[in-house]
Amino acid sequence: MTAQHIVKQEIKKCPSCDKTISFKAKRCPYCRQDLRGWFRRHPILTVLLIIITSPFWILVLVGFFSGLTGSPSQNGSNTTTPTPDTATTFDAQVNFTGATFFISNKESVDCQDAEITINSSYKLDHYTLGSYQIYNVGAGQFTKGDGTRLNPFETKPLDVNIRCRGNNKLTHSYYYGTF
Repeated sequence: MTAQHIVKQEIKKCPSCDKTISFKAKRCPYCRQDLRGWFRRHPILTVLLIIITSPFWILVLVGFFSGLTGSPSQNGSNTTTPTPDTATTFDAQVNFTGATFFISNKESVDCQDAEITINSSYKLDHYTLGSYQIYNVGAGQFTKGDGTRLNPFETKPLDVNIRCRGNNKLTHSYYYGTF
């Protein structure tokens, strides 16, 4: 390599004013143009972008959009309906964020063949809520008998009821909560 070739690698032209400047320059000494990349110029936005695109937030966003447009996913099979005289309390927690329900099973066993009801009329049926699991369910996945989907912008969720109907310790268990 020649000396001239080495010099060419150590200098560059400013994209703004076209003057020759040092290859290591972060700002043009002539026109004051910032020569750093976008991520270096915007560190706060970069951190926010990393947080927003983390797997947790991606799942939240997927839950939100699938709740508005998707169909409910179901598993399990229909079994007996619990009777009030044999029902026990199911340890769960349900939070609502405006478009998505976060449902937590705090029990050591699955809530099998769950029926989840919002406002006593919008249902999601045949779910299995795994032990110690948290599920995010879009509001649009809850439907009335006629197929009308829950739109939280038109109908405010007031209460939730979960009934476990599977064949285990939680059979005939229920959860009731308000928002």
